[in-house]
Formats: sequence, C-alpha cells, structure tokens
Amino acid sequence: MVASGMLTGNLFTMFVLPTVCVWLARLRQHVRAKFSFISST
Repeated sequence: MVASGMLTGNLFTMFVLPTVCVWLARLRQHVRAKFSFISST
C-alpha cells in the first residue's frame, strides 16, 4: 500500500508540477503584458 501510494504520489507530482510551472509562467506573462499595456496608455 505504501509503495503504491508513493508511486501514485510520484506520478501525481510528475504531472502536476510541470502543469503548475507552465500555468504560473503564463499567468506571469499575462500580468506583465497587462501592466505594460496599462503603463503604455
């Protein structure tokens, strides 16, 4: 049970961490674009 739980946790981390990183990068890029748009007008 513990081994399968760790395996599931590792798979979960492998799939979730890249998704979170990509989501954060997109969010940061979106916020930066919004701020640059506000400052340019």
